[in-house]
Amino acid sequence: MEEFGGSEYLKTIYDRVEGKPPHLDLHVAKFVNKLCLELIQQKLLTSAHDCSEGGLAVALAESCMSHPLTPKGATLGIDSTVRNDALLFGESQSRILISLSAKNRLAVEEKAKAMEVPFTVIGNVGGNALVVNVNGKEFIREEISSLKQLWLGALETYVG
Repeated sequence: MEEFGGSEYLKTIYDRVEGKPPHLDLHVAKFVNKLCLELIQQKLLTSAHDCSEGGLAVALAESCMSHPLTPKGATLGIDSTVRNDALLFGESQSRILISLSAKNRLAVEEKAKAMEVPFTVIGNVGGNALVVNVNGKEFIREEISSLKQLWLGALETYVG
């Protein structure tokens, strides 16, 4: 879904603050959040990050560099019919990027299915870079150390 209204992407790339905000289905949101809380409480997840501010790409980058001592990369393979910028920076609601160990995958999938919450494996954690392949073509490849430097300098750049 291409939901850019009021998004960080629209503001940053096009210097525009306008448009219809992303649709929020309260029923879906309730079960996505309920499932995530249950998975956390049952210690089935390694991490969880919402995709609201900045979309999937920002959630990925922040997740990769979130551990202060050992940042980790990730490699993703996503098939999509929407534009790459919409896929990665759209702020559609009720999406949570999670990571989990291989041994917990079946349990997580079963719980998601039981709650009728969409669940898709899009990649693996590891390495020193964030690599995003869309429809079989590399779209993003960035070292985590570079992403972290950009992120750490963002406030200074914004107010400077």
